[in-house]
Amino acid sequence: MLAAVGAVLTAVAAASPAGPPTLEVVRAASRLASGTLVTAADVRLSEVVEAALPEAPLTDVSAVVGRRLVGPAARGEVLTALDVISGPGSVGAGHVVAPLRLDDADVAALIQPGLLIDVIAADPEGAGAKPIARSVRVLTVPAPTDEGSRTRTAEGGALVLVDVDVPTATLLAQAAATSRISVVLRM
Repeated sequence: MLAAVGAVLTAVAAASPAGPPTLEVVRAASRLASGTLVTAADVRLSEVVEAALPEAPLTDVSAVVGRRLVGPAARGEVLTALDVISGPGSVGAGHVVAPLRLDDADVAALIQPGLLIDVIAADPEGAGAKPIARSVRVLTVPAPTDEGSRTRTAEGGALVLVDVDVPTATLLAQAAATSRISVVLRM
């Protein structure tokens, strides 16, 4: 009798349709801010139905640990290669990642990774303003890491990391030393 019950259960299981195909992918273990340096505790692997996945999901935790997020990630969000700055390949050939400190924190709040911006340098004495870089790609807007950074951000804008060539990085550094920096958003 026990064998008969086992045979019936096996037949029922075999007749049941298989679930949709899944893939084990990297997901955010909690809400993560833009610019977060990802640790092993920040991510987890879990099975997700393939049809529900974004394009090119990451399947290896080592692909994100030690890298920075280019934008915020919600708890449970599936991470892709576009979500992290991954070293030399994250910027164009002959380009560098340059820091840009914007003077206005409210303007900085409008900036998102991937956005193209024009960088404007304004004379602090009001003698004029001029564009110093056009169509610059924003990589990330790092979150402040300590209380001192939060105070600087509230008083003096925010840090933005951008993808530029070396001559433009030099112009940005020079302008930062002598001018007030702002941006124009390209849509």
